[in-house]
Amino acid sequence: MAKNNKPSKLGDILKRVTKKSIEKEIKKEKAKSYDIRKIFEQMELHLISSMHRAFYFHEREQSKEGFQWEQWQLTKLREIEKYRKRNKKLVEGYNKPIQQAINRELQGNFNKGQNRVSKLIDKVKQFFNKQPSIGLPNDIEEKQGVRDYISKLLNRPIKPPQETNFFGVNDKKLNALQETVTNDLNKASHAVLRKMDDVYRQTIFKSHMYFQNGTKTLNQAIDMATKDFLDKGINCIQYKDGKRVNIASYAEMCLRTASHRATLLGEGKKRDEYGLHLVVVSAHANTCKHCEPWQGKVLIDDVFSHPSKEFIEEYKGKYKLLSEAIESGLLHPNCRHTLTTYFPSITQLPVVPDGKEAIKLYEAEQRQRALERELRKWRRFELGTCDTEGQRKAHDKVREIEQTLRGHLKNNPELRRDYNREKADIRSTKEINYTADLREFNKYKESLVEGLPNTPEEFQKLKYNKIKKYEELKQAYKLNISSQARADLYINNIVEESDNIDVIRPRNIYKELNKSEVGKDTIKYIEDNNLNIELHYQNVPNEIRGICWGKKQIEIYVPNTKTKLVTTQTLIHEVTHLKYDIRDTQWAETVCFLKEKEHIKGELTIKDKRDTIKLVKRLYPDLPWR
Repeated sequence: MAKNNKPSKLGDILKRVTKKSIEKEIKKEKAKSYDIRKIFEQMELHLISSMHRAFYFHEREQSKEGFQWEQWQLTKLREIEKYRKRNKKLVEGYNKPIQQAINRELQGNFNKGQNRVSKLIDKVKQFFNKQPSIGLPNDIEEKQGVRDYISKLLNRPIKPPQETNFFGVNDKKLNALQETVTNDLNKASHAVLRKMDDVYRQTIFKSHMYFQNGTKTLNQAIDMATKDFLDKGINCIQYKDGKRVNIASYAEMCLRTASHRATLLGEGKKRDEYGLHLVVVSAHANTCKHCEPWQGKVLIDDVFSHPSKEFIEEYKGKYKLLSEAIESGLLHPNCRHTLTTYFPSITQLPVVPDGKEAIKLYEAEQRQRALERELRKWRRFELGTCDTEGQRKAHDKVREIEQTLRGHLKNNPELRRDYNREKADIRSTKEINYTADLREFNKYKESLVEGLPNTPEEFQKLKYNKIKKYEELKQAYKLNISSQARADLYINNIVEESDNIDVIRPRNIYKELNKSEVGKDTIKYIEDNNLNIELHYQNVPNEIRGICWGKKQIEIYVPNTKTKLVTTQTLIHEVTHLKYDIRDTQWAETVCFLKEKEHIKGELTIKDKRDTIKLVKRLYPDLPWR
């Protein structure tokens, strides 16, 4: 509300930045962070399967006469190099999708952060544009104009930084963030290999102790030797306090936190451009004890934007610094709080829930996360155990924990079940996504996308191994869909039944037109003037490729054009007649033929022009030159 206690129109604009809209954005970000988690979970399960293959003792070997435990140990130790190579190749296969996930999410969130502030500023500009006394200027320095109005709004001068390279600071921070996350996850991948090597060796020697007492089969001995490993997964990441965490959980936390920081860096960069440095912390119904004191508070952003000393001095008596809040725990790893640009006396502050209830709900959510971890643990047991009895027990345990989880969610209806967090799928990414990829393949096939592989399997190979080519394929599909829709609007197939002539599709003509500037100009003229283009396939006049009737209709005679290229050239020819309103002279035909040739060659030479004039004089001797 404004100081006069009357509703502000600008305030109404800013009300759209609601708790619901913020929570929706957070949900999207959490969903994205699962991408990296799935990659590492897939790696983890593949490595467990690799170990399973390395140790599974087939019945036929077990029944061999003269089996010696020492001989088995030596055999497994000799195979360790083969095991290492297999695991190294497996982990390296995940490097590319990991790197792509990092770059895509961090750069995307940085850009999104800038766009979020820009949209808010655009709404402010629209508000000012409606006021006759303070209309936006039409000069080139638009940002300075917006700063002037923000200055009037806030009753203080806006002083942007003087340094010419200042606005590149956050870009450098983003690059450093990308590099840090990449290095961290690369180190994590190497730690995975070391962990698997250790587990392999420990299993060989631990299983000796369990097997030699005579009460366990070899498969049971191996299960007992790997119990701790299957219990915790590949917990190769150790924090300073000694706590070890699972690789997939670490990767998810790492990318989610970095993505959050990238968004805030993007917002900070854009706020710097307009001299805005006050932010308000979002408020949530569930929060940890570190963030609870800061919910709904207005802060001076001295971390992601760069306020001047004068700005800080002016406001520090009223608002605390964001750096102080971060030091006390706000924006910790996995933190869900966001920062929104704050306009004093205008922005509506969020309603802050009861602190004790918010912390209680947060703890209930953490209990849900713990049950999900238990589910994943026992599913790892079920997938990784060699012993049938062990598999049965793990299966029963999964059912027991699922029942406990359902009860917990029933007692806390504010929570929602997330089945993705409970999965432990040992299928490859290609197997998991096969149905969706098959639909995508068929969609591209129907659209006649050029360069599409012949089979769904080859398409998957391209999609997951040749990312650049896959992106080109997606762009080609979008262009095809656009061309098809636009072509169907303006080009009609006048088709009589015939088995002898291949139908030249409108979409393919549009694709051909899009290959040159002349072709694109032709498309624009057709659409701007709503021309009616008809393709005729039978009962056509001899030797004539096309003709224009009046100023709105063109007929193309496909049996005479024969190919997609000549059909396209004919369309360019006839549209040129209409566009320049020229016909029935040698000069008009020369201009039209030159447009055809320009579509194929681009820039024309003097020789091209002379040759075209000679051709026209030979084809149309009875027409006047002009």
